[in-house]
Amino acid sequence: MEINYFDRDGEIKVTLFSEEAERIVDQILADGKPPKENQIRKFYDDVLNFKSRIEGGESFREILPYLRMLKAKTHIAKERKVINSTFKNFIDSNIEYVTDLSLPIEEMEKRFKIFCTFFEAVVAFYKGRENKGNTPSHHSRPRPSHSQNYRSRQYQHRYR
Repeated sequence: MEINYFDRDGEIKVTLFSEEAERIVDQILADGKPPKENQIRKFYDDVLNFKSRIEGGESFREILPYLRMLKAKTHIAKERKVINSTFKNFIDSNIEYVTDLSLPIEEMEKRFKIFCTFFEAVVAFYKGRENKGNTPSHHSRPRPSHSQNYRSRQYQHRYR
């Protein structure tokens, strides 16, 4: 997966958080059994935890080894079949891009902040697709009709 957050002028791509994030979600959903949202959320929560540690005063250099450890976590999740290859590749490629050891630490931190927003967009598009029924969800049960709700409320007082 080719990763580049910047256009030719060195600015963040205008389409990164929209079309490119949506394209990633399309690829994840098309690759066999798509991961459940909670699995994607686990990785996103790890990323947000790192972001919060930086905002709390910890240096990017201090979290760098732990950020790179996400690749080990994707390996385990893939072996357990809770994520698919495309999602693993998404995380691994972005971690490699962000933590390119040939870059100055300031550039890595800049890329990390962009990755946080990019990943947020991917999670949002994924959640939107889940709500459309494109992925399995615990929310996919049909809701009772208004009359069913009324009837159950009408007779609830008898069983209290």
